Amino acid sequence: MGAVVFVVVVVVAAAVVALGVVTFNRLIAARNGVREAWAQIDVLLDRRHRLIADLVRIAAGAADFERSTLEAVTAARDAAERAPSPAPKGEAEREIGRAAQLLFARAEAYPQLGANAAFGQLQGELVATEDELAASRRYYNGRVKRYHDAIESFPAVLVAARLGYRRNEYFQADEDERDAPAIR
Repeated sequence: MGAVVFVVVVVVAAAVVALGVVTFNRLIAARNGVREAWAQIDVLLDRRHRLIADLVRIAAGAADFERSTLEAVTAARDAAERAPSPAPKGEAEREIGRAAQLLFARAEAYPQLGANAAFGQLQGELVATEDELAASRRYYNGRVKRYHDAIESFPAVLVAARLGYRRNEYFQADEDERDAPAIR
């Protein structure tokens, strides 16, 4: 009888250890998925900021282009680069979108900008980057949801908080900002 109890205890202990290992690995994979998805967004945001800076430089070369428009775009870009996490970064990026829309609306009044091939090429690259950013935002938010599911499901919920796993912020766009800025 003692041998049977010993075998049962060993089997139960092995099952608990195996469940712990599987749970821990699942949490690590979910957390790393969120980090990898954010890294993709970060690359695209850097590209977006560089493109907007280049557009501002070209527009600044146009005679009498509205200085306040250029300053608004630059200030929005600078604020986005300083944002510490996804939620404030999302708000700052919405401001960049609004400022970029203003830049393009004002640029229509300057025929020399419309005829500038570099300005047109940068606009096209920005549109493509905005599309990639929207797709990456959806991917990131999906990974955050998976991560939340992992840390809030049983048995991980019993240990996740103790191991330092916390909810992540989503990277959201406003309802009126769901699409890329209207760029012509």
